[in-house]
Parts: sequence; C-alpha cells; structure tokens
Amino acid sequence: MNQKRWIIVLLGPVPIITASLAVTEWYRGDAPAATSANHATVGGGHDLSMHDARVGNVSMAPARRMPPTTPVIEPVPADQSGLRLQCEERAEAVRGRLGDDCAVIVRAPFVIAGDLSEQALSTWHERTIGPAARAMSRLYFRAAPNAPIIVYLFASEESYDHYTQTLFGESGVSVYGYYKPAQRTLVMNIGTGGGTLVHELTHALMDFDFPEVPDWFNEGLASLHEECEIFDDERGIVGRVNWRLSALRQALANGQLRTIESMVTGDDFRGSGEAVNYAQARYLCMFMQQRGVLTDYFHLFHANFGDDPDGDETLLAVFDSHDWATLNTAFRRWVGELEESTTVTAVNP
Repeated sequence: MNQKRWIIVLLGPVPIITASLAVTEWYRGDAPAATSANHATVGGGHDLSMHDARVGNVSMAPARRMPPTTPVIEPVPADQSGLRLQCEERAEAVRGRLGDDCAVIVRAPFVIAGDLSEQALSTWHERTIGPAARAMSRLYFRAAPNAPIIVYLFASEESYDHYTQTLFGESGVSVYGYYKPAQRTLVMNIGTGGGTLVHELTHALMDFDFPEVPDWFNEGLASLHEECEIFDDERGIVGRVNWRLSALRQALANGQLRTIESMVTGDDFRGSGEAVNYAQARYLCMFMQQRGVLTDYFHLFHANFGDDPDGDETLLAVFDSHDWATLNTAFRRWVGELEESTTVTAVNP
C-alpha cells in the first residue's frame, strides 16, 4: 500500500464553477456564485485499502479487476524532438502575446505561462500538473497527448481578468478558471488554488484519449479530481468528499434526485438541473472508486462505446449486472452515510 503525497483541496461550501454552458458554447463547467478557496497542499498519507462494500442491507460486490494500465504521459526525451519542438514553437508564440511581464516554460506536452516567476511555474508543474497527469495516465488514459497543451496560470483575480480579456476577449466566464478545448488551453486564476486546475487538466487529457466521452462521465471524473489525493508513486489518484455533496443531499432530501439511469442516459445534463447533475456524476464516480471498479469502468466503457454510447450497460456490468433499483438504493444510502471530511478509500491499483 502506498502513502499519498499531494492533496488538491477545495475549501468552502460554494461551487468552483457553477454557471452553465450558455455562458459560452465552448466552456465546460458550471460558473461560480462567489469565490471560495481552492488550495493545493502537501499532506500526510495513509493506507488505501478496499473495505467491505456494504451499504445498509445492499451489498455491491466489485467486478473483476483489469490489469494496471501502462504509463503513457512521461517527460519527452531530448532526442524525441517532435512534440517538444511543437511546444517550443507554441511557447515562442505565447511569449509574444504575453509580453515581458510574464514567464513561459516548456514541460512537454505542456507549455506553462503566466505572471509568475519561472520557478513558480516550474513548481506548479512539479507538484500538481505533472503528478496529476502521470497518475491519470496510469489509471485511465492510454493515448498520450500528441499536441501541446497550453496552461496559463495567473496570480490574482485582477491579472486573470486582464489577460483573459487581452488574450481571448473574454470576461466573466469563471472566477477560478476554464478550459478551451478547441485551443487545448487551460486558463487559471491560480491564486485560488489548484483544484480547478486538476479538474480542467482532466478534460484536456481526456480529449486525446476519449474525445467522444459523454458529458456526465467527462464532468463526473473531472469533478472527482477537484479535491483529490495523488499516491506517492503517482500510480493512483483518488477523490475526496467536497462541497458538491451538499447539493446532492439537498436534492435527495427534497425528492428531486433523478435516478442514475436517467442522469446517465438523459440528454439534459447541462439543463436546468446542471448543478445537481454535476454532483451526482461526481459522487457516482466516487462510488465506483470506493468499490474498486472506476478504472475498470473507464476502460470497458471506452472499448464498448460504439455499442454503449451512454455507458449505462457497462455501468451495470461492472456491478455484476445488478439492476437499476439495487444500484440506486445502494448509491443513495452511501451518499447519506458520507461525512464532509471523509477520504473515500479505494483499491490501490
């Protein structure tokens, strides 16, 4: 069993990104009601082990585990110059756009830039971007990025607002940050912390590996990483309970929580119930994580996407073909038993 090194922590009860897709057609995520802290900190570890997956009177046995995936996102060696050359070319273009007040570094496949020192940008890569990317590649993503990913890190709300307007002619998208998929670009107010960075990084890496993924799972997995822990050896990344639990419990208490099947197969993920859909998708991913089937689910869903584009049949399959009623009952009881400060245990792959 491995200790975990990095904790990406979202503090505060308000959403990171709570507006809808209507703000812009390319923005993935919800937009905020107000700013809350969003810190990346170094934390002590503890063992991760699978415990009895029993909720109330409903036992949900984990499926058979798949072999561990091979790491695919690693530093690009100097003699493999293709992607690195692309990154250097993009870095020059970024320098020209940002001017002398900003720094730019290349850590292929990433070009990282912003109004921080080169050392500060390097530290964000070493402590957050690199470990998160490698951990996700080992669990999920088999296709490595074959094009640069641009990561803008701005030190304050003031500079973030200035540069989003200067670079993209945009304002008011999110106080935390967002991802522009057409440009493979992350734009972050890193003064609020690293949780949104890892959320949007998940989208960027997903785009190379599983671009057809439906919104519910794309946002569910990304939201799981808003508050997460990365193993010391970078072979795993697991979510922790965060502020989205309160929205999920409120919907459950009010009798407004839709069934898992409806959330997964519906075409209204970004509709009027978007905030609750985000919460339900996140905690469904955490529910699978705790039962040791989240990695299995990702790869089986990816492989079977042509026959199961919503992922609902694969979801039942990883729970040993339990019916929807049993799955919904187990999930709702599990949600009711979670505590706000819980670290949800999982199998260490």
